[in-house]
Amino acid sequence: MPATGAQAYLGFANEPTFKLEVVGENVGTGDGTTTEFTLANAPVMELTETVYLDGTAQTRDTDYTINYTTGAITFSTAPASGVAITADYQYRPSALTLVPFGVSQRVTSKTPRNNVERIFDLGSRAAVKTRALRFEGALSVEALLANEEIFEALLGSKSGAGTSGDPYVFSKSNAVKTIAVTGGFDTTSDVSNDLVGGIITRVRMATRINEFARITVDVFYASEYVADAVETGVLESNAPFTFVEGSVEFPSGTVVAKVQSAEISIGTNNEAIFALNSREAVDKFARQLDVEMRITAVAESTDLLKYAMGGDTSKRKPQDTIAENTLKFIFSDSEKTMTITVTGAVINEISYAIAPNELILYDITYTAKDVQIEYYE
Repeated sequence: MPATGAQAYLGFANEPTFKLEVVGENVGTGDGTTTEFTLANAPVMELTETVYLDGTAQTRDTDYTINYTTGAITFSTAPASGVAITADYQYRPSALTLVPFGVSQRVTSKTPRNNVERIFDLGSRAAVKTRALRFEGALSVEALLANEEIFEALLGSKSGAGTSGDPYVFSKSNAVKTIAVTGGFDTTSDVSNDLVGGIITRVRMATRINEFARITVDVFYASEYVADAVETGVLESNAPFTFVEGSVEFPSGTVVAKVQSAEISIGTNNEAIFALNSREAVDKFARQLDVEMRITAVAESTDLLKYAMGGDTSKRKPQDTIAENTLKFIFSDSEKTMTITVTGAVINEISYAIAPNELILYDITYTAKDVQIEYYE
């Protein structure tokens, strides 16, 4: 049976740590009678555990069995008195709650990469050995924007109470958020992918006035686990956000253009850190924030063209300093409101056509310094 996507099972969640792995856990000490011991963390990812007695690895289903849901290990023979019981394993937080990326979500690309290198010897045209270097995973997801959770994972900081008087505010932070992503598809049996150590590297948004906002989310992930059972379905209960208003403001606070369509790209450039003797990334760090936009807009005054070339409306030709704009994009689903405010935006390019009796639309590309997102119900 060919594989088919089970899109209801796609979702992400904030992870408490970068990599949910335990090495050398002291599980207990044998007394010659007790056969059951329990790991400190559960549920355990299937087939990721190695159990040791006094440093000697034991054989699964021969020397012991394990309940992956509870983390309970049962030995076929009670470990002798004084024997040290240790274990290495990977796990998922028991309180992990998946959140959909949005409505009509789908994976457009999932790419695990082993970075295999061939090794050659003198006198041999054929490789004599291959070696897998660092593991790198890449994921791209598309969805209609329907919740605010993705922006906390993207920018790292969340404050406020989510009310109109004290909205949630999402802004950049040096503390990079780590996420887990779970997806599944159907073949002759269910297949589930748990992607851990995920960091969002970019979110792109495209929309037009009075239309839904579609987002594309790019994720780097440090490790991957394939299971035979698909997670509980995750469906978006919120309605998609509609782009209801967009404006371009200059330093004076004057609105000089009304946005008709927008493409917004927010890149974190977050990177993973690798360690010796580990193919999988062990940590992450924040790099510079990239905010770029392309909009079409109807000009409210001639000031837009003047500011595009210089620092104020008195300059009629290109200047060394270009004025910074503030762009605001407002989205709503009739119950919730989200405002994306882009500051320090400078026009990189502006183009337009002139035809008799036709509305003039400016096609503008921006490079910006910062972005902040407010959300309330």
